[in-house]
Parts: sequence; structure tokens; C-alpha cells
Amino acid sequence: MSSLLPIGQFVQLTGLSARMVRFYEKLGILVPTKVEPHNSYRYYDYEQTMQAEKIRLLRSLEMPLEEIKLILETSDPGQVRARLEQHRQHIEDKIAGYRKALAALEMLESSQGTLYPVQIKEVPEQTYLSLHFETPLSQVDAVRVMALERLQRYALEHHLTPVGAGFAILGQQDDSPQAHSPDIHHYEFGLPLGQIIPASPPIAVKHLPSRTVASVVHIGPYEPLHLAFRELNLWCHQHGRQHQRVLEIYHTGPLETANPNSYRTEVQYVLGGER
Repeated sequence: MSSLLPIGQFVQLTGLSARMVRFYEKLGILVPTKVEPHNSYRYYDYEQTMQAEKIRLLRSLEMPLEEIKLILETSDPGQVRARLEQHRQHIEDKIAGYRKALAALEMLESSQGTLYPVQIKEVPEQTYLSLHFETPLSQVDAVRVMALERLQRYALEHHLTPVGAGFAILGQQDDSPQAHSPDIHHYEFGLPLGQIIPASPPIAVKHLPSRTVASVVHIGPYEPLHLAFRELNLWCHQHGRQHQRVLEIYHTGPLETANPNSYRTEVQYVLGGER
């Protein structure tokens, strides 16, 4: 018995409260080594202090108790690492969400009146290289870089210099197999050219007609870019205008700078008739 720790000493060594130790016992994830039958005194061995520390750390990372129990019961180190990696990704997704919310709040706090001034302008017709992608929203940033690099490389292989910034046309085609999936988003990435060159599927050569657009410019990371869409949606609603398609123009992006605060992204709503 002398090698065992009574619950009072155990909580002092682990930093857990007696209430939490008893709660974890009920869940079966921190069971006493010995319970005296006549007085129900609980005793723990020193090895369980390490188990208690694991529980404390995993709970500080907001891991569900059911998942903690599975990790503690698993003897396969590979399975433990896989579960920890899965939770690490979950934490990183939450951190990314927090960053987006903070960036949006900072913009709202620093704005005077409207977040973005809306400009109406005429855009001339364009010939462009085109590359389509169906992608989850969480992977858009990586796909954007990959697609624009691929288009730039194709243009250079044909000894052409793009005549404008890369862009994306947002929205799914009606005949797309993913058209009704809320988790998949359609992007057509484009690179303006000064002349027509041969296509090589999946890269195509297309033509954008001249258009009237409502435009805003967003400076900074892509995270709060949805506020620019909100501003244009509000403008269209207030002015009774419809939009036919949406474009993102990447005047300055990850291919030009490693500093997301220097990104310069224009959002264009191609205007149709009045409502």
C-alpha cells in the first residue's frame, strides 16, 4: 500500500481536482489501482500520473472524452498517432476559422461607412487561357495557386506574356455533375492573352465578351474576402440590379508576394438588367 498514492496526493501531483478524478473514474478512463472495500478509499500508482497528464493535455485541446478514452485504451502507437493527427487537423481548421472571424472583425472595426466603395466600369473583351476545377472550399487557396502557375507556365511555353492579371470565374455550370453538391465549388481560372494560341486539354482558349461590372477591391488576405461579395450583393439589392457572373481578379497574390497583407484582389459582378 505504501507505493500507492491516496487520492489527495494524486490530485496534488496531477493538477486535477478530486471531482474531475472521480468523474474520469466513472467514465472508465482513470480507474484507481485499488479501492478499499470497507471505506471506499481510492489509491493510484505513480504511472497513472502520466495518464492523468495525458488526459489533462488532451482536454485542454478540446478533444472529446470518448476520443480520449479510445486513445488511452489503444496499445498500437500508429493508431494513437493517427487519432492525434486527425485532432491536430481539427484544431488547425478551428484556428483558421478564428483567424477569418478576427480578420473580418478588424475590417468592420476599421471601416468608415461601407467596407468597400463600389465602382461601375466597362471591361473590354478578353481572350484567355482557361482551366476548370471542382474543389472543396477548404482547398481553394491551394488550387488557385496551382491553376494560375499552370496557366502561366503554358503561356511561357508558347512564348507569350499574359496581358493582365490571372482571374477566376466563380459558379458551377448547369450540366456539372457536382452542380447540386454544397461542398464542391466550381472555379474556372483564366489568364488573359494578347493573341490566340493552340489549346491543349484540359487547358482551353476562350473569349470573354466586353462587360459592365460592379467592382470592389480587397486589400489583404483572402480570409475576409466574403465581405467584398456581401458589399456587392447589398449594392445590387439597393440598386435593383442583377448580376450574371462573378469574377475574382488576382492583381497581386501568392505568385507575386509572400505577404498576404499585400494581396490585392478585385471582385467583379457582371451586371445584367434591372430586377
